[in-house]
Amino acid sequence: MIYDIKAVAPLGQRSVDNMGKVIIVIQIIALLMGGFFMTAQAADKNGERVLLEKNLSEMIRLYGEESTHSIYAMAAVADAYREQGELVQVVALREKNMLLCKKTMGENHPTTLIAMNNLAVSYKAIGRYGEAVVLYQQVLAIRTDTLGEEDLSTLLSMNNLAVAFNALGRHLDASILQEKVVALRRS
Repeated sequence: MIYDIKAVAPLGQRSVDNMGKVIIVIQIIALLMGGFFMTAQAADKNGERVLLEKNLSEMIRLYGEESTHSIYAMAAVADAYREQGELVQVVALREKNMLLCKKTMGENHPTTLIAMNNLAVSYKAIGRYGEAVVLYQQVLAIRTDTLGEEDLSTLLSMNNLAVAFNALGRHLDASILQEKVVALRRS
């Protein structure tokens, strides 16, 4: 389910200070209810991306670029660009997003790992397979160390790396990893 700030608190009807608080409350409620606040799923080519960009600008203005609110809003804008096929903008936003995540949350934080994975996906989408492999390897190493080899997130990272190996023509490496994923999943 998608929750839209326009329906709950139009910008013209709230003070700026209260608006920031309203946005935070709506984000929390939406997440608790299993929804996403202003995600790319709500973005269409006729204006919703602009709304996401305005949300990002507002989060940066209210809380600063390094706040978690701004980081999540930036990821939503990147997703909107991805949905519209604008991959150059996606890569630029995801590179910035990953750096902000590492700086504010640390390299081992789950949100940072998601940002790293998303950037790897974006690199792969534009043919930068070598850079994608490096990020996939980093995510896999961290998840293996922190979650263990049999964790579902670790297995997903292992599979992502195998797919990237395959795209690079490293079919033997890809096959070995994919067999390992299957074996670990069965155990």
